[in-house]
Amino acid sequence: MASKVTRYVEFLACTTLLCLVAFGQMNTAEIGGVVKDVVGYSVPHATITAVSAATQVKFTAVTNDSGEYLFTQVPVGSYSLTISRQGFNQASFENLILHIGDRIRQDFVLTVGEQSEVVVVQEGAGPLQTEPAAIRDVVDSQQVLGFPLKDREFLQLSLMSAGIVSPPGGTRGDSLQQTGKLVNILGQRTGHNLFLLDGVSVTDEYFNNVVLDPPPEAIEEFNISKTNYSAEFGGKSGGVINVLTRSGTNRFHSSFYEFLRNDIFDAKNFFAIANHSTPPFRENQFGGSLGGPLARDKTFFFIDYGGVQVRKSLSHLFGVPMFAQRSGVFSTTINNPFTGAPFPGNTINLPLDSAAEALLSRVPLPNLSGNSSNLLAVDKQDNRNNQGSVRVDHQFSSHDSAYLRASVFDANEVDPFGSSVLNEASCPDSGER
Repeated sequence: MASKVTRYVEFLACTTLLCLVAFGQMNTAEIGGVVKDVVGYSVPHATITAVSAATQVKFTAVTNDSGEYLFTQVPVGSYSLTISRQGFNQASFENLILHIGDRIRQDFVLTVGEQSEVVVVQEGAGPLQTEPAAIRDVVDSQQVLGFPLKDREFLQLSLMSAGIVSPPGGTRGDSLQQTGKLVNILGQRTGHNLFLLDGVSVTDEYFNNVVLDPPPEAIEEFNISKTNYSAEFGGKSGGVINVLTRSGTNRFHSSFYEFLRNDIFDAKNFFAIANHSTPPFRENQFGGSLGGPLARDKTFFFIDYGGVQVRKSLSHLFGVPMFAQRSGVFSTTINNPFTGAPFPGNTINLPLDSAAEALLSRVPLPNLSGNSSNLLAVDKQDNRNNQGSVRVDHQFSSHDSAYLRASVFDANEVDPFGSSVLNEASCPDSGER
């Protein structure tokens, strides 16, 4: 009996000061622009402060001699910008939303006055996206939690985007789908996609599947780039699916869930044999999350766990040798492969090889009539998955921050008849366990 066990563990630590250059904008964003006065002259040495609405973490920048400013590697989320300079009224911009890979340009015009006076920017063209013309879709955390996802698999989110389908898996695609179905993006093969979690690849390079399946509660943003994306996402010709995990905020928040399916709730199948009980079926999907501050405005944590247990009865038809055939007696003409002549009486009178005898002893006798599909086998499928992650974010200063995340995925599956898609088992007890 073969074994199908998958375990994946990931550990990631990253700082905005010492972050690997290769990460680029894979899980952060940029804000830049120019500060001018009402006449059109640049305003140097103006202080710009960006404050996160969720954590109140602050980032600061100062305009150069040309009035330009730039925030690099800013965590995604909602921000408010405040610009101050001696001799000018203070200006602010509220609710600036940043997504993964955004390069936002937000210019400001300061009016002469006292800093105690605040001018709130409400009208105008708004922030300008200056990144290349990549074709992508973004799903934020509220939408992730609000959409009904089959089996709570985050890859189902991609099917709501244009140009994406979930094809039949085939031999290669279904061989290791421990985290759900795969997708075709703009006609590319499923094996050509790149899967990222917090900007780091979680792609199984052997099967080109995703090896982590974070629950919806742990997803801050789901970002899928279909084409024209930057060279930093190179390595695959298909789409780039980047998932950003959630971090804690200044408020404690938690969630707990349990989804249950059980045969005691099921009606009897109309075509089932009379007086037979309903086949066993039990599915439990459960988990939860907890996040909050370790030190307000500075250090935050987020923990999530998800478990799946599926136990159900499966039936499968096999074609096995009948009792007479095991003794070498057949109802049709059988030719001797060595001489080409038929065996007398359609009976093979040659001794079986010892290996063949050992194999034949493990094949059950038929329990149905006929020479084909004459064995109805019933067995139990057992699928148990456990996964979880811990993330800690810390702000050292207005320029330096860091986060650490550890994730684990553990899958154990018993398939008595092999994959439900491939049905590669040739007889009972030859599946995957």
